[in-house]
Amino acid sequence: MSDSGGGQVEAGLGIGFARVLAGATSFKDSGIANISETYRGQIYTADHETRFAIIKDIPARELANEIMAAAAAVALGLPVPPAYLAFIPEGDLEVKYAPRIEGGYILFASGDVASPSVASLVSKTTFSPASIRKIVEILLGGDLAGVYEFDTWSANIDRHPGNILLSGSGSFWLIDQGYCFSGPNWAPADLVASAAFTNRLKNWVTPYLSKDEVDQLIAAIGAICAKAENVDLREVGKRGRIPDLIGNDDFEALLAFLTDRLPEVRRLTADALGRLM
Repeated sequence: MSDSGGGQVEAGLGIGFARVLAGATSFKDSGIANISETYRGQIYTADHETRFAIIKDIPARELANEIMAAAAAVALGLPVPPAYLAFIPEGDLEVKYAPRIEGGYILFASGDVASPSVASLVSKTTFSPASIRKIVEILLGGDLAGVYEFDTWSANIDRHPGNILLSGSGSFWLIDQGYCFSGPNWAPADLVASAAFTNRLKNWVTPYLSKDEVDQLIAAIGAICAKAENVDLREVGKRGRIPDLIGNDDFEALLAFLTDRLPEVRRLTADALGRLM
């Protein structure tokens, strides 16, 4: 992975810093049961803007996953809401899991794009084949190949229908990256570059693709990894305070995993699409 040179994507894109404002309220997606403590509220950003956000109280490693994966996705041109390390003063919210710093805690915040999840839309139709196919057609209108490839590269094991939001314009957003890198509690020994980690798109998107659509997606595999070779992930991680969250040794293990995994991604993504290569 290059550290400098022509064509390099700007590091740190998509990571912000903010303060959680008082008044955040518990938030539950209508389509799924939230695993983490999740809130909807307002944040005041380092750019002196007040914006609505989805705020999560999660442990340090899962927080690092969210920040690292979201920042990488944005640098690769994938549709991810802005991600923030958000400070909340002690006493403003009952915090259970987030890392503590002087005077409060660091939560994860994601810009609220006010769009429903796939799960909330199709739950009303009990996941009928016709309703899922309509969703798949919307996803095909965006960079679905890039999503398959990114989830394979980042070892995201949890891209279920609750983790994709659909906008009214026919586009979509990728959210909840906390289960990247094999899961929220990974250890360096778990980061095996050649491993076929679960890609959940294989379970609920691939079965509704036609042969021609699979052929087109297979042909597009490689674009994300080609871009990733020009992203300075070390700088991305440093700007997102990843070494502070998980320690230098684990940060180095993560960087090595993402670099070593690049040659494996085409084969593994094809498998998620039901093809052997």
